[in-house]
Amino acid sequence: MNQRTFHIRTYGCQMNESDSERIAGTLIDRGYSMVSTPDDAELVVLNTCSIRDGAENKVYSDLGRLRMLEAERGQPMKIAVAGCVAQQEGARILARDRGVNLVFGSRAISQLGDMLPRLEAGERLVEVDIHTRPDAPDSHVRPDPWRAFVTVMEGCDNHCAFCVVPATRGPEVSRAPEGIVDEVEQLAAAGCVEVTLLGQNVTSYGRGLSCGTDFAGLLERIHAVPGIRRIRYTTSHPKDFSERLMDTLARLPKVARHLHLPLQSGSNRVLERMGRGYTVAEYMRRIERIRALIPDIAVTTDMIVGFPGETGADFEQTLDAVRDIGYLNLYGFKYSRRPNTAALALDGHLDDEVRSARLEKLLTLQKAITLARHQSLVGSLREVLVEGVSRRNAERLSGRLEENLLVHFSGDPDWQGTFRTVRITSATSSALLGEDLGEEDPLETAGLADGKTFELTRGAVR
Repeated sequence: MNQRTFHIRTYGCQMNESDSERIAGTLIDRGYSMVSTPDDAELVVLNTCSIRDGAENKVYSDLGRLRMLEAERGQPMKIAVAGCVAQQEGARILARDRGVNLVFGSRAISQLGDMLPRLEAGERLVEVDIHTRPDAPDSHVRPDPWRAFVTVMEGCDNHCAFCVVPATRGPEVSRAPEGIVDEVEQLAAAGCVEVTLLGQNVTSYGRGLSCGTDFAGLLERIHAVPGIRRIRYTTSHPKDFSERLMDTLARLPKVARHLHLPLQSGSNRVLERMGRGYTVAEYMRRIERIRALIPDIAVTTDMIVGFPGETGADFEQTLDAVRDIGYLNLYGFKYSRRPNTAALALDGHLDDEVRSARLEKLLTLQKAITLARHQSLVGSLREVLVEGVSRRNAERLSGRLEENLLVHFSGDPDWQGTFRTVRITSATSSALLGEDLGEEDPLETAGLADGKTFELTRGAVR
């Protein structure tokens, strides 16, 4: 086994995936090589997520498996725990597992390069201080050359009763727009055609900046970058989804016609207990206005069922909201007890049986709505950005629509990174199938294969 090799396992959201890209870039800059499995790694990084109950136990289970692997191969392994569980647990991880060598939070990634020599010298380290993200981005190792995550802000100031993010990601801080635009320009010059702007709440971007640029203004500046053809963003908060932003989205054709706007509950009483800062009626008005401006926009959402004190009537109001709004899709979750959250002190915590039954009912309802929405696309001609060979069928390609839906169709693997016109031929609740009709505005992709690429999948970097 070659020395100075590393492997990253990534849990959780797109922010964590972007953080793993930064961690990988820092390690490669310091002379490490990435390997596809922990079997061949001198350093294994677990980049963790703590948004759901049981996250800590999952991390400790994975640590146990890594120790078994180390014993089987008979060679030493250093282990780093990064991300939100690291931020939450800190030195307790070192105390509980003597095999862990380094613990660092997501806002301390910029310090990783300074910690590596001490790690290599045998020190056991903890770095969970909150460091403001620099305007100059760290090195990244991107999954492919034509798509990229660009972090525009870190942290959150909302303190929703169920959410651990303010405790693990720290207070909200926005990057200066000049640094973001410069990063996007460099990506475009290297052949990137799609960027996804990331933040815990991108719609509050710009607070605290002296330049006066808000998220709408940032989108306008990125929209002007030559070579960028699609702009995505996540996640938005309804209370900050302003009319100015909606008007800007309608004016900018490069911004994908997809809005992820978490509702969380269809009950005003539950929303108030959650501390969300809006009512269902206010949320609905925003949906109605954005659909009036962009009739074909696809709306997705997050829902939490079984929040403390949620009654059967509250839950039925959530189902009614899902029917009325007609989401393209939703991400449904059972409420999870999380440390350092206000919901722990609320009365009315529900047992798992009730929460599970409500989640199943919610997902069954949404599955039928999603199927109808997918079937409405059959026969239409759509532009897709080809992502590569389908993971489930090596004889097909996968491409993504503006709505963030995947379409599977036959074609040439060399089409990766290009836009193609596809006719949608059939649909299920989980997939779209299509046939390729040709390339639109062919993109120059020659030379992209010379760049560093790796596959970043949820649960693993390989």
